[in-house]
Formats: sequence, structure tokens, C-alpha cells
Amino acid sequence: MRFQAPAFKYVINELLPGDSDTGGSIAHLGSRPVSRGFLSRRAGAAKLTEALKKVFGPGVGAGGSFTGHLVAGGQVARNAKLDVAVNPAWRRTVTHLAGGVSWSQNATVEEQREVERRVTEEMVPLLAELEPDMGAYLNEADANERDFQRSFWGDHYPRLREVKKRWDPEGIFITRVDVGSEDWDGEGLCRV
Repeated sequence: MRFQAPAFKYVINELLPGDSDTGGSIAHLGSRPVSRGFLSRRAGAAKLTEALKKVFGPGVGAGGSFTGHLVAGGQVARNAKLDVAVNPAWRRTVTHLAGGVSWSQNATVEEQREVERRVTEEMVPLLAELEPDMGAYLNEADANERDFQRSFWGDHYPRLREVKKRWDPEGIFITRVDVGSEDWDGEGLCRV
């Protein structure tokens, strides 16, 4: 099939508003799993509701949203004895709260940094207070996750660190917050 410029022009000019592409957004993310045990407690659901009200209260989560994914239980819980890298807290998880705050494509650097600060210093800690031992999901976590080693891998981190040293002794393969990244500066350019 040949590309037809008039059809493409119609999509660009008529279906997409203004100069924006509605196929995505820009956001700073954060996440936290919530355990079945927490939600089964007498005040668990009420505490979660109160935390979410604070998260989306004035000034904290304005422009943001969270989604609760039912991601665990069942076979995930039954596989608790498997020796894998996943944070052991996932075996107790019943829902995963993921989301964040977005900004416009015309936002200043200062506006972007303020969103980042709100997520890192206000939103994520409010959710983390509910169950401090539950950690976060690496793929939808705050890029500035504090104590990421514990948050992402729990007590599996020391073993993962040893595996990393064995298979990547020079520490060449790094990402910003991953196993062994604490050996590098925040930009991943220089060893610390």
C-alpha cells in the first residue's frame, strides 16, 4: 500500500488538536504495592483512602493520577519459594498503585523540577508510609526512589549485587537506579 499524503495530512491537521500529539504524556511516576494483609485489616482500606486523599490534595498531586492494578495473589503468591530477583513483597501484593504527575510540553525546567519534587518528597512517601516494607515496582517507580536497593529487590539485593560482580566485574552495564549503580554518579558517567 502506498503512503497517501492527503490521508496523513488529515490525521495531523484534523484529529490531533493544536500542536500536540495525544498519543502519550510526560509524567514523573511513582508506585507502591499494597498487600492483602494490609487491606484485610480493619482500618486498612480507610488508611489507604486517607493516603490517596492526601496524595491528590491541593498542591501535592495536582495534575496526577494513580491506577490500582490487581497484579498478584494466586500463582504469584504460591511461587513465594522460587529463587528469583523480584522483591519478596510481591508475593504478598494484591494491588499495585502506579501513577504520577504530568506537565505540559511547554513547562519550564523549574515547573518540571517542582513536579519531580512533589512526587519524590510528598506523594511516594505518603504511600510508602502505609507499608514501609512493601517497596516499589522498578518499571513504574520514582526515578529518584530513595533506598532503591531495598525498594526494588528487598533482601534479595545482596545476592543480586554478587551476581552482578561475577558477570559484570568492571561494572560496565549500568542504569540510573539498578544493581550496582550506587558505584556511579547520578549521571552514570564517573565512578564514585
